Amino acid sequence: MIRTAEAAGYAGIIAIKGTVDVTSPKVIRSAAGSALRMPIIYMDGAEDAAQLCEKVGKRLIGTSVKNAKPFYDIDMKCDIALVIGNEGNGMSEEFENLAYENVMIPMGGNIESLNAAVAAGIIMYESVKERLNEEG
Repeated sequence: MIRTAEAAGYAGIIAIKGTVDVTSPKVIRSAAGSALRMPIIYMDGAEDAAQLCEKVGKRLIGTSVKNAKPFYDIDMKCDIALVIGNEGNGMSEEFENLAYENVMIPMGGNIESLNAAVAAGIIMYESVKERLNEEG
């Protein structure tokens, strides 16, 4: 997710208490150096992250299957902070309540969810597609 965020042009990462150690060898390898280049801010919880996002003018967009709209129906063109939950439990209820909007990826067949990194990549690139098209 860190490497995808850098490739999509995101400005940084907010890691909430309980997030995997982004300096662990496995993360460093899988991020292909992005974990060393991307600014990473560590915060205690959802409320702190939401306050920071508000302070810097970012709308908090959560990923959820509850009370969520399809990602392609939401305006995510600029100034968003995307919240990705963990593989097992998804986004916390606190983040769901703090988010400006909650988005989901509609699923076909009998699939309930995607891998968190895959889902993050789809939504990250949707949020920057117009900017990337302009930059050509």
